[in-house]
Amino acid sequence: MNLTSLAKHPLIEKYPRIIVFIGLAIIGLLVFGNVLNGEFLVDDEVLITSNTFIRSWSNLLQLFSDNVSSASSASANYYHPLATFVRMFIVNVFGLNRIAFHAVSLILHILNSLMVYFLLRRFKFLKRFSFFGAVFFMIHPVQVEAVSFISNMPTLLGIFFVLMGSLTYIRCTSQPDTTKRWRDAFLVILCYLAALSSTEITFIFPFLLIFIDLALHRSKPFKSTVWKTPLYFIWIAIMAVFFFFFFLIIFLFFFCLFCRSYNTCLKFYCLGFTFF
Repeated sequence: MNLTSLAKHPLIEKYPRIIVFIGLAIIGLLVFGNVLNGEFLVDDEVLITSNTFIRSWSNLLQLFSDNVSSASSASANYYHPLATFVRMFIVNVFGLNRIAFHAVSLILHILNSLMVYFLLRRFKFLKRFSFFGAVFFMIHPVQVEAVSFISNMPTLLGIFFVLMGSLTYIRCTSQPDTTKRWRDAFLVILCYLAALSSTEITFIFPFLLIFIDLALHRSKPFKSTVWKTPLYFIWIAIMAVFFFFFFLIIFLFFFCLFCRSYNTCLKFYCLGFTFF
């Protein structure tokens, strides 16, 4: 049975949500189940196996002040406190068990696929097309590295909070109760902070929310903007800081290049690569 016929199956048209989850979980295990036996590779040594920082709960409060490879034999200047906490939890509960790390990545990927289904349903897609879209998201080859490579777990974690924040934002825009709207708006901000604490690539989340507004409210985009003003003010402030440093680093890079200060130029290049 191919995916198209599976998506059109009568049971899929009338299933409860639990059947969707079970279906996606089965497909996820069939496609990615073999990664559970994968070894620790390359960056895993820096971030996990040789990183003594994540082996003790006493370092919990330092998660928000140290980089991801603190106490490791090598350096990786990335700031992922939430992802580091997940690694710390796995190591302290299951030890250096590679199966546990792979299982967490696979579970996150299945949950992300489930939220893609719910997101497509919010966009008024039929159930079967939403299910097919979720399956397509799950099995697309671009996902292989993120799911199979233990060090890429922060990407899956960041996507999880972006999708959760997107669903909460959609509920927020259609929420008639003012108190609940502000509650959902606060949850969206928390999801954004959690996503940024997982991986820096989730910086684009505010742009995604703008796209959602345009897609769901084509006749009246950005309607009910009064309650959204704090959200967009925060997005604009964050973007302004980001682009300020972005253009500042680019300017200093070319300025040093023009002045033939190549060592300083290289430092700004490395700074820009690390920051962005």
